[in-house]
Amino acid sequence: YTPLLSTTTAAAATTTAAASASPLAFTILCTKFALGSFIMRGAGCTINDMWDANYDKQVTRTKSRPLASGALSHNQAWVFLGAQLTAG
Repeated sequence: YTPLLSTTTAAAATTTAAASASPLAFTILCTKFALGSFIMRGAGCTINDMWDANYDKQVTRTKSRPLASGALSHNQAWVFLGAQLTAG
């Protein structure tokens, strides 16, 4: 998020369209970027857990994760991933 915020700030200071925008519009834009990056980071974690579920079952530290332990099915994980990708 920080690199995105710094480049957005730099662009806002140098472009005519962004310079005429209100501080509120800039704040809303940065908030959208922050939420999007948070949600997409979660989607990355979800897909990683889906890919690693078989390995996680064999590792003491990770065998209690929802997919590895069977508390969550792969179909449920796909639905959750779809929701994250749609929201992000």
